[in-house]
Amino acid sequence: MASSLTTTDTYSEYGYLKYPYLSVKVIELRNLESFSENSQEFSPYIKFTRDSYSFKTRPKQTKNSAFYMENFDIQLDGFESLTCCLMDHDEFDGDIVISGVIFSIETLKQWKKGKQLWIKFSENDLSETFSSLEDGCLKTFTEDMEEKNPNNSKSPLALLEFTYFGLETSKEIQIEIISHETIIKDGEVFTEYQMLLARKDGMNWKVKFRYSQLREIRSKLIKKFREIKHLRFPSKTFTIKRKLKGKVVERRKIEIENFLNCVVRGQYQNHCKEFNEFLNLPDI
Repeated sequence: MASSLTTTDTYSEYGYLKYPYLSVKVIELRNLESFSENSQEFSPYIKFTRDSYSFKTRPKQTKNSAFYMENFDIQLDGFESLTCCLMDHDEFDGDIVISGVIFSIETLKQWKKGKQLWIKFSENDLSETFSSLEDGCLKTFTEDMEEKNPNNSKSPLALLEFTYFGLETSKEIQIEIISHETIIKDGEVFTEYQMLLARKDGMNWKVKFRYSQLREIRSKLIKKFREIKHLRFPSKTFTIKRKLKGKVVERRKIEIENFLNCVVRGQYQNHCKEFNEFLNLPDI
């Protein structure tokens, strides 16, 4: 298994989510003076560890704060926890664990709609550094480790964003394109689709949309979730004075239907307000 996720090992051929995983964004480090005062070349970075696999940000030389904006997709199937450590390099370019937090899988599962938080590194860890995760510097995450007022805090902080993607609701909704109509209006030719959405609890509803609407939603999804770009999607077709032929419309209908079901099975409706509104999803 690779140390980072790709579309191939995360999704099946048709876009089904194969494993629960965590999308993590490292945004900022702040108030690092206590760590850097005894280091001539302090280059902090964040390291996530899951079993024998690790995911690191790029080190940045700083005495106080640093911005990162780095993303990681971490597979969590069969694992009970994820460690997050603030790191530095020693004189031989080896890893030094300064402080760390353990996130349990139960905590991560609560963040299906995304969670951005400032993590406080324990003041007890400032007096010494540790060369390995076994030296006792790790602490299990609790609510009091979250800083609610970062602008007024003097504690060393890391701004992280977590989004958990599980499997328990991956087949909650099924989408079917039940009709399509080519419309000529004000000199414009376009196809209007109608989809039927069927939820596992028996609720059904219909939504009409144009290709241009879905294309816009797809662009917004890609900005948030880069793996969406790899899902098959019908290309833009220009028509001026003619209707789209039946076979072309039918093929595009199938491609759109498959795309929508792939996105829903990946649970992106739980993490993207625009896509949720596009589907007119009721509260689950």
